Amino acid sequence: MKIALVNPNYEGSLESKRTYLPLGLAYIAAVIRKSKKHKLKVIDAAALDLDDREVERQLRDFRAEIVCVGAVTDLLKAAINVCRIGKKIGAITVLGGVHPTILPFETLSFEEVDIVVIGEGEYTVLELADCIEKKRDLGEVKGIIFKKQKKGKTKVITTKNREPIKNLDELPFPARDLFPWELYSSYSSIVRRTPCMHIMTSRGCPFHCTFCASQSLWKNCRDRSPKSIADEIEHLIRNYGVKEIYLFDDTFNLNLKRSEEICDEIIRRNIKISLRVQARVYPITKRLLQKMKKAGVWCIYYGVESGNEQVLRDMRKAIKIEWVKKAFKMTEEAGIRTFGFFIKRGR
Repeated sequence: MKIALVNPNYEGSLESKRTYLPLGLAYIAAVIRKSKKHKLKVIDAAALDLDDREVERQLRDFRAEIVCVGAVTDLLKAAINVCRIGKKIGAITVLGGVHPTILPFETLSFEEVDIVVIGEGEYTVLELADCIEKKRDLGEVKGIIFKKQKKGKTKVITTKNREPIKNLDELPFPARDLFPWELYSSYSSIVRRTPCMHIMTSRGCPFHCTFCASQSLWKNCRDRSPKSIADEIEHLIRNYGVKEIYLFDDTFNLNLKRSEEICDEIIRRNIKISLRVQARVYPITKRLLQKMKKAGVWCIYYGVESGNEQVLRDMRKAIKIEWVKKAFKMTEEAGIRTFGFFIKRGR
C-alpha cells in the first residue's frame, strides 16, 4: 500500500506560525518504515506552508491509497480539508490524534473521513494498511471505528479496544529525517540553544485534571528506560546537531527514582545538552533538582493552572498553593529557571 502521512496546514502566514515536528506522525512513520511492508510519504503542509493545490499534487504524484492525518481540536478544520483532498483522489482517509480519540463518532460523521484511529496509532495504522491491502474485514483491526456500506445504508462499526503499548522501548525513534526538521522551532519560543528538538520519555498521567486529554489519549502510564532516552538524545546530537531538547512528557517527575535515573544516565555518559522539562510542583526534591541541574536542565515548566485553591479543587489538579511556592523557591535555589502554565478563564 502507498500510505501518505499528512500534517495539515492552517490559516495564517508562515511568519506567524510556530511549527514543530508532529511527533505522533513521526512515530507512525518510523513503525511503517521499519515494517518494510508499505511505501510511505510524509507531507508536512504546515511547516512548508503548502496550499491545497500543492498537497493534492503531491498526493496524486505519489498515488496515495491511504491518507492519514493527525488532528487536535483547533486544527480539525484543516485536517478535514486534507481528508477531502484524499477522497478527491480516491484514497481511503484516516483521522487520528487527540480530537478524534475523544470524539470519535463526531469525527467520523464528516463525510470526508472513512476511518478514525482511537488512541496510539503506531501499530493500528500499520495493521490497518495490512488489512486493506489483503482485503480483509476492517473489523479485525483493534482501535478504530469506520463506516461500512450495507444495503445502501451506512453503518458505523466500532472494533475492540487496542491495548496500550506496554514496552515503549520497542518503538523505533521517530522518523525525523522524513520531515523538514530544519524548519521547526521546537514547540516553544523559550529556547536557549538551537537546533532544538522535543522528545517523549513516557506516556500517560495518573491524575484526572478536568482540562487535560492525557487520560483519554494514553490511558495507562508507561515509561521508557533511561538507556533508551539517553540513546535518543545522543542520536539527536549525532545526526541533527541538536543542542537543546524539550522533554515533552506530561510530567517528568511522576516517579522520583526514575527521574533521578534518567539524570544519572545523562551524567554518566557525559552528554552535553541543554534540557527543558514539564513537571508537577509535587513531588519534587532538592536532590532531584540538583541532579537535573547537573544533567543540563535549565528550565522547568510547572503546571500551576490557577492561584485560587477552590479553582484548583474544581479542576481536580491535586496540588496546593503552598506546594507551588515551595517548588518554585527550591527550583530557583537550584539554579534552574521556572515557568508556570496557567489556564486563562474564558469570558
